[in-house]
Amino acid sequence: MTHRWWLALLVAAGCGRPAAARPDTTADTVLDATAVPDGVADAVPADDGVTAAMADAATLADAATTQDAVADTVPDPLDADGSGLPEVAIAQSAICFFGAPPGADSFVADVAKPQPCTEVGPPEWFEGKPTPPPTLDVQLGWRDAKKVWHPYKDGDWAGLYVGTQQLFHIDVVPKVLLPGQTAAAVTVQVKTFGLIGCNTVADSQTPKASLVEATDAGPVYTLDPTKAVLTIFGVHSSKIGQYCGLWVEVYWRVRLPNTDQWGEKHLILRTYIVNMIPVNPNGG
Repeated sequence: MTHRWWLALLVAAGCGRPAAARPDTTADTVLDATAVPDGVADAVPADDGVTAAMADAATLADAATTQDAVADTVPDPLDADGSGLPEVAIAQSAICFFGAPPGADSFVADVAKPQPCTEVGPPEWFEGKPTPPPTLDVQLGWRDAKKVWHPYKDGDWAGLYVGTQQLFHIDVVPKVLLPGQTAAAVTVQVKTFGLIGCNTVADSQTPKASLVEATDAGPVYTLDPTKAVLTIFGVHSSKIGQYCGLWVEVYWRVRLPNTDQWGEKHLILRTYIVNMIPVNPNGG
């Protein structure tokens, strides 16, 4: 079938590139994020900011030189046999970049960056009593293929990864300043989640994590690189394209158990797709 031929072309053209590619690496191919199936409103919370962004994306995508020809050959953006791989062909939509974020000379559709949500509730750790002010300094970043940590800044591109459970996640790695700690590893309570339009679209089911000493000066701890705390989108990986190219406000919260010492960090990051073939987030 025609759409199978395009999928084979996709695999040959882009899927084999290293997943560790980051900014400054031009993404030659992008997924057509405007060709989404019926029911997208059920997957992405209905919100004026999200729908407006998708509408802007569709308008800009119309100007792409290759999109019309490709879209005519692939009527169905999802895999009919349920394998989880999209059968949408690769088109220059400038919305959803695949394999790597856009390079410096790439055209990128202007999807308006939202303001931080003001409706986020306090940590549930202190339910029933006043929430103490945060005292722990938290920074967020990502690790490359060599496990080297790199910081995120607000407005950066962040990759979406398909995991082994046919779900997908955004991989965020914290660094936490823990004054007075000297142990090689410290067990902490954690909570991480992602918001679009103040609606929770991703969450973590990991209540605790092991933080290990980082290489920074001082009592700085980071997530054990052999373990993962993932901010997971609770939909099948076949719907990953519906969340690509959008802005997600990502929260990371951490607390020393049975204390009032806690901290949080949140950044607004724009998504691209790293991989479509399931990978083990622990690197095994």
